[in-house]
Amino acid sequence: QLDGAGSHFLIVGGGHFATWWDLGSYHSQGSLVSSVLDTEQDPDWGSLDWSSQVPAGTNVAFQVRASDDHTAMGAWSDTLHVPGSLEGVLTDGESYFQYRAILQTSNPDSTAVLNDITVTWTPLGIGDIPEPAPPGTVLLPIVPNPASGPPLIRFGLPEPASIELRIFDLSGRLVGEVLAGEYSRGYHDLQLSDLSPGIYFCRMTTGDFTATERFVVIE
Repeated sequence: QLDGAGSHFLIVGGGHFATWWDLGSYHSQGSLVSSVLDTEQDPDWGSLDWSSQVPAGTNVAFQVRASDDHTAMGAWSDTLHVPGSLEGVLTDGESYFQYRAILQTSNPDSTAVLNDITVTWTPLGIGDIPEPAPPGTVLLPIVPNPASGPPLIRFGLPEPASIELRIFDLSGRLVGEVLAGEYSRGYHDLQLSDLSPGIYFCRMTTGDFTATERFVVIE
């Protein structure tokens, strides 16, 4: 980007003109404003991320704004110099979004390059919807299986209940247990401690319910 440039002309044979430029200075900053994005929902703004190439003496930064009226987007945010959360930067629930990319340089021979931009959001209310409880008590398959680290036990309860989990090896020897405790309605995850490589069984008991899941631990 050139600024303050002056031109000089030289008349040569045949009436033709040769032209050269005397460059006086350059722009140290330029910007690109995006079109307005319609999220078509009430967003809970997540984060703004970008990737860029920034040689020495250059920088990439952003400003953002959101509005419920695409014809009146309002003021730009403070300048964001690093990717990160949009919490407190944009007002949740405003469905239109726009960004301004700012490229800066203090070196006339070098410029930053912007590769891509990502903005994330979640529709408002989605995070408040609880996972539905199972229709009955269930012990789900152990994951991962086979496991190269501590496996994960997952079970579901249709209503609060006291449960007991025990781990047995292939010979039937008790090698671990989760003491009986009260768990709320819904699904629960429990991480087992490290186990030696081998074949194991997880038995869950609560009231009249008993279920067993087989799993394998490997190196």
